[in-house]
Amino acid sequence: MDEFLRDFLKDTREDLNKIESNLVNLEKKISANEEIDFDVVNAIFRHFHSIKGSSGFFHLSELVRVAHQAENILDSYRKKTLSIEPESLDVILKVRDFIGEIVERIEETGSDKGLEETADALIEELKSLEKKENSGDSIQEEKTKPKKFGLFTEEPPAEKPKKSKNFGLFVEPETVEDLPPLPKVKKFGLFTAESLDTPVVSDPSVDKEISPPPNQLQISEPLPEPKPNLAPRQATQTAESKGSTGNEIKDVRVTTDKLDSLLDLLGELVIVEAMVSRQTNDGILNMEMLRKAAFQLGKVTRNLQEVGLAMRMVPVSGLFQKMTRLVRDLSKKSNKLVNFKVIGEETEIDKTIVEQLSDPLVHMIRNSLDHGMETKEERANTNKPATGSISLEAKHKGNEIWIIIKDDGRGLNREKILKKAKEQNIIKTNGTELSDEEVWNLIFEPGFSTAEKITDLSGRGVGMDVVRKNISQIKGKIDLKSKLGEGTSIYLRIPLTLAIIDAIVVKYSDRYYVLPTDSIDRFVDLTIHSVSEIYDNQELIRIGEKLISIINLNNMFKYSKVKEVQDEKIAVVIGKNKEYVAIRLDEIIGPQQVVVKSLDDTMEHLEGISGSAILGDGQVGLILEPEFIIRKYVTSKMDSLTEVTQA
Repeated sequence: MDEFLRDFLKDTREDLNKIESNLVNLEKKISANEEIDFDVVNAIFRHFHSIKGSSGFFHLSELVRVAHQAENILDSYRKKTLSIEPESLDVILKVRDFIGEIVERIEETGSDKGLEETADALIEELKSLEKKENSGDSIQEEKTKPKKFGLFTEEPPAEKPKKSKNFGLFVEPETVEDLPPLPKVKKFGLFTAESLDTPVVSDPSVDKEISPPPNQLQISEPLPEPKPNLAPRQATQTAESKGSTGNEIKDVRVTTDKLDSLLDLLGELVIVEAMVSRQTNDGILNMEMLRKAAFQLGKVTRNLQEVGLAMRMVPVSGLFQKMTRLVRDLSKKSNKLVNFKVIGEETEIDKTIVEQLSDPLVHMIRNSLDHGMETKEERANTNKPATGSISLEAKHKGNEIWIIIKDDGRGLNREKILKKAKEQNIIKTNGTELSDEEVWNLIFEPGFSTAEKITDLSGRGVGMDVVRKNISQIKGKIDLKSKLGEGTSIYLRIPLTLAIIDAIVVKYSDRYYVLPTDSIDRFVDLTIHSVSEIYDNQELIRIGEKLISIINLNNMFKYSKVKEVQDEKIAVVIGKNKEYVAIRLDEIIGPQQVVVKSLDDTMEHLEGISGSAILGDGQVGLILEPEFIIRKYVTSKMDSLTEVTQA
């Protein structure tokens, strides 16, 4: 894809996010009968104006038409010749969504063609809003058919504009619309499909009295114009053939302060490298100086790591704004009054994690509103305010980001969940032995749903299992707290970054494994704890009142060639919330910060491994996935206790 077009799409997405956020906030003020902030209206107008102006350069006529008509409505709002009503804001939001659809279409095909009918329908809706003027001044209806690439859509002025000494480039029109039409040059001569060495010649219909500036190349005969309507897709393919890998280019904006810190640290790194090199080049090795250089090198490396990670961090505000729109749309669709509150949207998190959090948040907030929130009548019967409350909060907690979703709805019904779980064969017993936390975790099972009927919002039993899967993929954890009649709280505990993790390196059967530190409960000496064997060679160890399954990693990964381990005296216990497993070990190498490397295609199918890491001695360690191991190998307390008792 052309670099300029890619930048345009990125900027347009940012404008659309700001438009959406401002429109939703404006709608809230109108619904609450608060005073309208016209600075917000002006901001929305400017974003539409930017989109319309920029899209003209790329021949995106449908985008220009719709954005221009929306701009007219917003201009009427600014001039207070048209009243701002929730119904009219709905139409503006439709325009925003349509432009987002165009952006996706352009990214896929390089063109905005094929959406003409939708554009015409939206334009008619926008024009109908203009007829609802509440002042005597009429708003002149403007033509929406684009001219001159859609940038300036009005008819040219009746009179020829006065000549300027600046060749007509610098004029003082009253409005942008008063500008004369530009010459018919493809993309104004800036972006052409021809070689940069080919001179660009303007259309001969331009005012012939204008003479070229001194020292400018003059051509007696016009060169042939580039082929009209060159397919943007062809340009994309050409760009890709010049060395592009075809992968989507992802970027992140970085403040200059972070870049300055990075450059300062790189300067310090050069100095430390010189110190180390001097010690190796000298005939006599000075151990004291070498230790100092190594200490300084470690310090600079840690600082580089912190700055490097900080450069990947982005605020969650963009993600939270999407959730604001989601709540707004769903509350209208379900006819429920909801006050949605966002807290800590300035909190920063790794960009990769932000991208993977979108789907889980959508599912959970949708469930909070559809399942958790009562109707106005139900809330009135329980002496609750007619307007429910849902909050979305992000905050730092140690080396984690906590994202908390709270609602004051009906809460989770333990008996109803157990009944459904038994009907769907998720549990075999009546569930009386399960704690509340274990019961809440049943809603994350695939296919589980307590909905009495299927709606277009939910009820098919998909969503929460996807949430747990996606959260596990980014090394996160999810906890639920609920009280019947009072509401539900969902806690997402997400690592700050996936690039570097604190871990314990262990060894078993000549293979190295890496366990994230926060998943480790304890290390145990197997020589002082009794090990019991039950059915199918399954082993259990008793630690206090807990019975914990023991895992053999060779059996788990089904290695064809393994080294026999003579004396296994160590085990590591991983897990939380009464669900634990123990893994046999040969040796504990020690704590280490490891850089996470993704697995190649030949190992992606391995379950229980989330990545790999290069260790300090050059060996490769496999990063174990504690969540998967626990889910697969944890044994029911009642079943395990029965087997051990019978043995």
